[in-house]
Amino acid sequence: MKKILCLVLLGVSILSSSVFGVNQDLAKKCGKNNYEACFYLASEYYNRQDYAKAQELWLKNCNGGDVNGCTNLGILYENGQGVKQDYLQARDYYAKACDGGDVRACFRLGVLYGNGQGINQDYVKAREYFVKACDGKNVYACSNLGVLYYEGKGVRQDYAKAKEYYIKACDGKDAKGCFNIGILYYNGQSVKQDEKQAKEYFKKACDLGYETGCDNYRVLDKQGY
Repeated sequence: MKKILCLVLLGVSILSSSVFGVNQDLAKKCGKNNYEACFYLASEYYNRQDYAKAQELWLKNCNGGDVNGCTNLGILYENGQGVKQDYLQARDYYAKACDGGDVRACFRLGVLYGNGQGINQDYVKAREYFVKACDGKNVYACSNLGVLYYEGKGVRQDYAKAKEYYIKACDGKDAKGCFNIGILYYNGQSVKQDEKQAKEYFKKACDLGYETGCDNYRVLDKQGY
């Protein structure tokens, strides 16, 4: 069983409305510079895969001072949805949103720096942004901070510190955080080696939908732990 390096986390969310038809009331409000309405109207266009229209409205939203719109613009540029893929542009929008307090954007900045996507790889910067996001209750950032401490990337290797962040992530129902605590117990890193405890955390990861956790749980279960 191997540790999981989870610097890249898929499924970054666009804050979106649950309504899939374009809401005319939102359209009218947005036309009168109601930026909250513009944000949700853009989300509806995003759900309809009209990324160009979503980009237009989130740009209006971002320029109006709503940092959530800036974050979603960053996601569009990072993924190349409705615009040409441009990591530098994504970074700039994320930075604006992170400075404005959107922890999703801080997390995404950490990922960009951690992976060196369109910018020089910089684990120190990645850690800086993950700390901001983790402090803001973004559990994926907490999980990635644990990985940095586990691997000793941008920080001194520290399994105890890694466990601290993994616990925050796991308590917030991040499956990989739970899984990685299991790895610490399985390997006896910063804790006494304990296959039963490892099995419990693999089960938590499994219950949260992480298949590798299920696999490891079954292995230990068959071994009688």
